[in-house]
Amino acid sequence: MKRTARFYAACLLFVLLPILAVTAAADAGPKPEVTVRVVNPPAVYYLDLLYEGEGDYDNLRETRDSCDPTMLAALFSLEDAGWHPALAGGTMPPMWGSLTGVPDGSAMRHTFG
Repeated sequence: MKRTARFYAACLLFVLLPILAVTAAADAGPKPEVTVRVVNPPAVYYLDLLYEGEGDYDNLRETRDSCDPTMLAALFSLEDAGWHPALAGGTMPPMWGSLTGVPDGSAMRHTFG
């Protein structure tokens, strides 16, 4: 009888042991984001958020080569006044969004997070 009880106790321990090894996700949940809707936009334009300060994370590293260099330079034109483009210039934490936006009826929708 003792041998059977020990066997069942060992089986129960092996079943419950993985439950104790579950890791916690500390960076889970919704992140803050802002949506800008541009009504009657020009045919070609870039929209970015401006912030004070400089960042070191390149948010456009995957798409920078496909961007128009002249339009990117226009986004950086306010750097002398202390304003930096968040998506094109980089931020401290990673940021996502689109300089060109997504069609939303007759408008364009830009979501940054």
